Amino acid sequence: MRVIKCIKCGTEVKTTSGNRKYCDKCVKETDKQHTNNFRKINREKVNKEGIERYYKKREIIIEKTKQRRLRQPLESKIRSETYRKYDSERTGICSLCKEKRRTDFHHISYKPNVFIEVCRSCHKNIHFGNIKIGKELCE
Repeated sequence: MRVIKCIKCGTEVKTTSGNRKYCDKCVKETDKQHTNNFRKINREKVNKEGIERYYKKREIIIEKTKQRRLRQPLESKIRSETYRKYDSERTGICSLCKEKRRTDFHHISYKPNVFIEVCRSCHKNIHFGNIKIGKELCE
C-alpha cells in the first residue's frame, strides 16, 4: 500500500492504485463539476433532441392511428347497423332454453352477420363448448 498526496487539497491518502492523484472527497467534487459543466454546455442540445424525438414519436403514433381508423370504418358501420337492427327486434326470450331472461346476441356467422338471441347462461355455455349450435338455428 502506498501513501500519496492529493493534488487538489494536499491530504495524504493510502492507495493500492499506482495512478491515483486525488482523495475521495476531491474526486467527488471534480466529478460533480464536470457533470454540471457538461449539463450546462449540452442542455440546449439535449433539450432540442428530446423535443424532436418526442414530436417524431407523436407523429408516428398519429399516423398509425389514422391508418387503423381508415381500415375499419366500413366494417364497424355495418356491424353497428346490424346490432341496432337486431336490438330493435330483441324479444327477451332465449332461442335455446326458451326462457324469458336478460339476453345477449351470439354471432353464428360474421359474413353475413347472423345472430341468435340467447340468455347469458346459454351464451356462456356456448363459448365454453358445453352447447353446440346446429344449422337449424341459423335460419
